[in-house]
Amino acid sequence: MQRWPDFLIVGAPRCGTTAMYHYLKAHPDIFMPDRKEIHFFGQDLTLSHRRPTENEYLALFQKAQAHQKIGEASVWYLMSKSAPTEIARQRPDTRVIIMLRNPFEALYSLHQEMLCNGNEELQDFVAALQAEPARRAGSRIPSTFLCREGLYYSEIGRFADQLQRYRDALGDHQVHVTLYDDFRSQTAEAYLKILQFLEVATDFTPEFKPYNQSKRAKNPWLQKWVFQTPWARSFRIRQWIPKSLRDASWKLRVEYQPRPPLPAEAFTLLEPTLIPQIDRLEDMLQRDLTSWKTHDEHR
Repeated sequence: MQRWPDFLIVGAPRCGTTAMYHYLKAHPDIFMPDRKEIHFFGQDLTLSHRRPTENEYLALFQKAQAHQKIGEASVWYLMSKSAPTEIARQRPDTRVIIMLRNPFEALYSLHQEMLCNGNEELQDFVAALQAEPARRAGSRIPSTFLCREGLYYSEIGRFADQLQRYRDALGDHQVHVTLYDDFRSQTAEAYLKILQFLEVATDFTPEFKPYNQSKRAKNPWLQKWVFQTPWARSFRIRQWIPKSLRDASWKLRVEYQPRPPLPAEAFTLLEPTLIPQIDRLEDMLQRDLTSWKTHDEHR
């Protein structure tokens, strides 16, 4: 019998979803496929790769044991306007995990990540923000993009709108929000709350090691060339390439380092969109998010 996921990590990007995916995947009562970012739902998203068919999607969960809860993680589900209703239509009792962060921080981090993985070609974050109108009109789109909507940075940061869509589609009780600040400072406690939300055993603790740290491309041109090759675009092809070769290629192309400070001009450009969203989130989550609303030169 084919089973649909019991839960989904739907985003947001650069908010700890990769780490949470690995921590949950390690739990003996949970099954998650080796592949992250499947993006079966979200038919309104423009993907450069072929979306899996229903049979291909469900096949990813065939190895799950009967007692295990099934989940998957795809960060663009959160900004998708259609994903919440698609998920609710397919399985109304699906539980959803949403991870949120100061959006100014998250979007700046996302831009650097997109540069590193070949999905962005504008090196300057301010220039990328200013390019949004043209990109929405269909121009200035990098040939190596994976999700076109992932270039609409200000839209990605509309966390209150996105959270409300999931609450409307599934109900408040089926949506769990974890703030990155809590996840970073109290990882074990944040993880425990998610286990309780998923109704699985709470006596398991994974190794809380870091994942998906801040990084940059050593050579942007080499990185872009690599991501134009079929092996980088296809999960199936990558599986056949020896891990040692993939790791060696990665070390040649990528280095881990802190981000430079968020440009004041970027904060100013995003402020009209993001501050009202943060204000609404404060009411929705009953949390004081004042620290998110000011420009921090060290962010």
